Amino acid sequence: MTTAPAPAAEGTAPLQQRRPATLGADLSAAFRFTGGALAAGWRSLLLPGLVYLAILVALWSAAQLLRPTAEELEEQQRQLEIGSQVAFFGPPGSVPLLVLGVVTTVSVLVISLLWTSACYRLGRDLIDGPAGPGSRYFSGGWATVLTIIFYGLACALGALLLIIPGLIATFGLGLAVAAAAAGSAHPFEDSWKLAGRRLGTVIVAILMTSALETLANTHRTDLPAGLLSVLVTPLIALFLTGIFERVSGRELPNLSARTARSAA
Repeated sequence: MTTAPAPAAEGTAPLQQRRPATLGADLSAAFRFTGGALAAGWRSLLLPGLVYLAILVALWSAAQLLRPTAEELEEQQRQLEIGSQVAFFGPPGSVPLLVLGVVTTVSVLVISLLWTSACYRLGRDLIDGPAGPGSRYFSGGWATVLTIIFYGLACALGALLLIIPGLIATFGLGLAVAAAAAGSAHPFEDSWKLAGRRLGTVIVAILMTSALETLANTHRTDLPAGLLSVLVTPLIALFLTGIFERVSGRELPNLSARTARSAA
């Protein structure tokens, strides 16, 4: 007796599954999809990516200009030793630097939300057809953005309670953003069901993307905050989109062949 393909998550159209539902097959298909999607859609991401990078570089450059010099830091330390009010209020430029730090933090957060949702949108567009113009990928829609926020809050809350609830939220809800980008009305419920169906694939995929994201978000003073994250986010979003399609029981399109046919 042949087992029927798993039902699709709400908001997506089912396709016939041809490849075996194994961990290796899922990862291999997702990797191929990611590479094909980058080759087919990089031009669409170029404009919004450059705009977001320019904002981050501009904020970082302003912070470098306002950053106190070694001489100013030494003077502040000297004033601190004698109890001067200058030490309390900081050297000249410290208040603008603090304000700029707040603006930078908020900007990095907003750009991260918009850019992540836009990369998921590109993945969905490439599954359904060709990529759209660059102006379409400054954001991926509010439903996807809100899902990213709620997923982050759920993981943070779970981690605060205990390690185990945090891991459950991370893996069980790890495909919620991909489900929201696919148009699901209940992305967290769909993600939970899919994780239970193919837990091994979901765990490995989330571990891989989390490791890459952690490396990208490692604080480095010699680079603008968020710069590496902007570069790796398309890889993560496209890969998890491919995993979402696979665990939903659908075959991923051959983007390389589609791009070759379009070029011909």
